[in-house]
Amino acid sequence: MIPTDIGLPRKFTRFRPGQLESACNAAASEKRFIMIPMPTGGGKSVVNMAVDLMLDQPGVILTANKGLQEQYSADMASIGLVDVRGQANYPCVKLKSRPGYWGCDKGPCHFGRDCELHPYHEAYQPGCGFYDALRRFRNAKFGVTNYDMWMSANRFMDPGALGVRKILNLDEAHNGPEKLAEFCSVKLTEDECREFLSCGLPPVEDGSDAWADWAEFYFKPTADKYDDAKQRGDEDPDYMKRFRDVVDKLGMLAGARQWEQSETGDPDVKFAGRNNDWVAERLDRELITFDPVWPHRYAERWLFAGVPKVILTSATILPQTARYLGIPPDQLEIQEAGLGFLAARRPIYVLPAAYINYESTAADYRALVTKIDQFIGMRSDRKGIIPVHSYRLAETIYNMSRWQSRFITHTKFNTRAKIEEFRRAGPGHVLISPAIAEGYDFPYEQCEFCIIPKIPFIPHQSMVVKARARSDKTYLNYLALLSLIQRTGRGMRAMDDQCEIVIFDANAKWFLSATKAMQPKYFKDALRWTGSLPQPLEALHGRRGAISR
Repeated sequence: MIPTDIGLPRKFTRFRPGQLESACNAAASEKRFIMIPMPTGGGKSVVNMAVDLMLDQPGVILTANKGLQEQYSADMASIGLVDVRGQANYPCVKLKSRPGYWGCDKGPCHFGRDCELHPYHEAYQPGCGFYDALRRFRNAKFGVTNYDMWMSANRFMDPGALGVRKILNLDEAHNGPEKLAEFCSVKLTEDECREFLSCGLPPVEDGSDAWADWAEFYFKPTADKYDDAKQRGDEDPDYMKRFRDVVDKLGMLAGARQWEQSETGDPDVKFAGRNNDWVAERLDRELITFDPVWPHRYAERWLFAGVPKVILTSATILPQTARYLGIPPDQLEIQEAGLGFLAARRPIYVLPAAYINYESTAADYRALVTKIDQFIGMRSDRKGIIPVHSYRLAETIYNMSRWQSRFITHTKFNTRAKIEEFRRAGPGHVLISPAIAEGYDFPYEQCEFCIIPKIPFIPHQSMVVKARARSDKTYLNYLALLSLIQRTGRGMRAMDDQCEIVIFDANAKWFLSATKAMQPKYFKDALRWTGSLPQPLEALHGRRGAISR
């Protein structure tokens, strides 16, 4: 069977190993939730689309960023996949005479002004970029959007605004818990309070009752002032958008007493700013955030939205991801068979050089950089990357290395330019960067080795992360493993690609043992414990064949 046999675009000439098997198994499963861990380059888009086509049911694919959303649209538009985004992505035709860009999120229809392009207008006519896109999406059998747009529609729009969907595909599903938590979060700034409430930020340490009391006190007079401004109709659209956002935030905070709380069995963790399952934190003098510790109680309402079948795909999705999304174990099936690339083409060597942490000495860093130099020296005929967690570590490696002439580094201000310089550079160059842990791909000769100098533990913890870590002792290791797996996938992007990975941090010994039960099968299959520097694989030098994406 070839992809076109089930309706995929003709650009996909054949299935990669594991793609058809995964799609068939997911389509045949009687479970509501199917989790498919797929290595980077495994072809998640084909699997997601194939499931929807096989079941012949209306589906929607959620992506974590616009870039991936655009890729789906480019690849699948020919078979009817329709894209929709948030209102800010569509220019408002009623504001086009104003200088600059004005999105539909600031359109006059939101602020009491009649607009015949709004679907509820008695003389409605097409012409609004957003509502026209929404209508096309709603009427399409297959759609792609992002997590924020999907959850916003489920929370704020009429039921069925994005159509009745029978399949929900969560791409990059490891982002799901954090995307849900961010969506539930309420953020207030000092400027907002001063401008619209004529007061300072609310109390933080006194819990949800105090938050609700404060918001209730200000909500009605602020909402009345907003309604008056709508009636006048002479305010700036940007001002009205900010005003509306503040009223919405007050409304959410006023309902803090009714916010979802953890189950009785959850650990009872108490400290300043923590109230049951919510944390308030003053990040600086200008900003306060209110966050759920565990957002899973909102997943069904705003993320899963009653859709009968949910497919979760990612290179770094772990069993804990399902738990953090509140997925019942008896409704979950995890499918891993047949999805790995040849482990010999993507070995992950573990060669402890030194323990790298906040207590590391100059001798530790010298031991680390010596191993890095030796590894790089054996691979002068190819390019590689060193994803680091900080600019400080990047600078340390650069300054202590004897291969400075081969290194490409960057600051916070020239990241994109230096990454593109590395892509164009010839064999032998090495990119050291804290920006490439996720979201960047370096296929084939762009990257044939990846050096992990340090296990990527979270260096700075917010109060909500601390609360999660106290509640779940495996949480910080979970986050570090997600980040580690993402880093190992930056250079292995296709079946005929290759990328050697080496981990030099001695913390890997206990960390990989502690997280063994979390690790995807394809990751464990590639691990190679070694006491000496491995010999390099034969360089690619163009040795690859064309395959379908």
